[in-house]
Amino acid sequence: RLVQLYTFEKDVVLDPFCGSGTACLAALKDGRHYIGYDIEPEYVKLANRRIKEHSSQKNLFEHEPSSRTINPKEWSRQNI
Repeated sequence: RLVQLYTFEKDVVLDPFCGSGTACLAALKDGRHYIGYDIEPEYVKLANRRIKEHSSQKNLFEHEPSSRTINPKEWSRQNI
């Protein structure tokens, strides 16, 4: 509900402690982009799995917002 109340369609939702990805999923379902990250790699894997499961249930012709969930340690290593 907060995603719907405080953002507009196609806005970006930032979740710096994404855990299992609940806010990221809410953003995705409501047509928002999202950036989610967590320091725990297991939570990043869980969030990615939940988002992938949600995405696989959608119509093949629906466009997915370009968003992703990352582990900040991996991101910083890739961008040095």
